[in-house]
Amino acid sequence: VVEDESGANMFRREDFLNEYNFYFALNTVQHDYLTRILDSQMFQRFLDVRQSNPYDADVLFFNESIVEKNNRSMKKSFTSGKRATPFLDDRTSDITETFIPTPPSNWGLPDDGRLYSYTSGFPK
Repeated sequence: VVEDESGANMFRREDFLNEYNFYFALNTVQHDYLTRILDSQMFQRFLDVRQSNPYDADVLFFNESIVEKNNRSMKKSFTSGKRATPFLDDRTSDITETFIPTPPSNWGLPDDGRLYSYTSGFPK
């Protein structure tokens, strides 16, 4: 992403595709698929969110997931070239407890031995 003459950020598609040289390794179907994604309104919305809120958890997760993948692709002996992923490495929000819900209650239902069940599977 770079700024244009007006100061607005612009996505530079060719730079993005050439950054990791993966674009040229794609077969025709994959190439067409990626082109359609990059041309989509969904992708434009993704770029807008990244620009307007770069510290959003979804944006940080996406960015650092790519960095983490690229770190795994580098040779193990060259650790100095690996980039940090502080958002992914942060363990402050890890789930450390297991919640066990209370069993269903029959309070307020007739005590006539009737069995209640759904005939068509889980309710919609």
